[in-house]
Amino acid sequence: MENMEDFKKFETQIQKIAEKIKNQKQLATNEEATKQAFILPFFQALGYDIFNLEEVFPEYGADFQKNKKPDCVDYCILKGDSPILLIECKLFSKCLENGEKDQLKKYFSACVATNNSKFAILTNGQEYKFYADLDKDNIMDDEPFWQFSITEIKDTDMKQLYQFRRTEFNQEEITENAKQLKYAGLFYEYMKKQFDNPDDDFANFILGKISKENKTEKRREILKSIIKNAFNQIIEEKINKHNTIKQENNQDNNITDSENSGKLIVTFNDTKIQCENSVDTFVETIEKIGFKKVMDLNIRYLGYNIVNTQLPNTDYSFKKRESYFIITHFNNPDKRKILQNISDKLNLNLKVELLEDK
Repeated sequence: MENMEDFKKFETQIQKIAEKIKNQKQLATNEEATKQAFILPFFQALGYDIFNLEEVFPEYGADFQKNKKPDCVDYCILKGDSPILLIECKLFSKCLENGEKDQLKKYFSACVATNNSKFAILTNGQEYKFYADLDKDNIMDDEPFWQFSITEIKDTDMKQLYQFRRTEFNQEEITENAKQLKYAGLFYEYMKKQFDNPDDDFANFILGKISKENKTEKRREILKSIIKNAFNQIIEEKINKHNTIKQENNQDNNITDSENSGKLIVTFNDTKIQCENSVDTFVETIEKIGFKKVMDLNIRYLGYNIVNTQLPNTDYSFKKRESYFIITHFNNPDKRKILQNISDKLNLNLKVELLEDK
């Protein structure tokens, strides 16, 4: 995060909108009320001047046929003369179903054909669905690459949302991140389904990996039950092992509560980073540098790249930020050594200190 103070202010603004929705949702009885009370303040929190027609244009023409009154999308956010974000609004109480998405898809196709607009949002003021053309160029995907409810927004969603701020908006970076979000979401939903109720294809795949027996219906049904029980056992073992490792860390691994306190201090471009504990300072510094930049350095510790896009197959401590996993299983001197190594490789001139050195 480039400026933690700005992010905290942004987070507070979003939380205030969420609280307002909880208190006034019964008053939003038409679409205009929904826009005025919930949707426009949301985009204002993202840093867009909702009263500037050069930046937020209402009823933006989105139609291939120019010889008649065009269809219009509710709002279009502009950068210069080009649309960067289309917003279709619905009544607060309206479910965001396929019919609503199909309407936005038509607007998207018209705008992307003429102005290269790449992102669209469907919202009822509480639910936000983000779309792009990841499957086929210039045609909006049928499924959103990301969605959230503002009244139940998670920390990870808040950080994803921050990249849509006016000052942070970068089409290439958002597109790349959108791909990761989409496929991570699809994989999560698929595996969640297999955890609860393995299907025939998944059972056949597993059977083919562990046995050369013929894939009969009887064997497949038996295996489905085995898979479900095995998944539950794996989860239980992981939780128990994690709790055991955590207890051992606090006692034997020289990674104590005192060492994880805010003893690590990093100065980056005259900005001081010092969180309540050194783990957060370590992760916050890597986030400020850029998770992908650090991952590409392939700095390995304890046998793993310290930044990964996949869950490390290890019981070492780690933190998840956005779509990245950062290994944090080291004491403060090692944290300092790693950050200094990153600084040297990227010529960042970081100043990394420990309080005990002072």
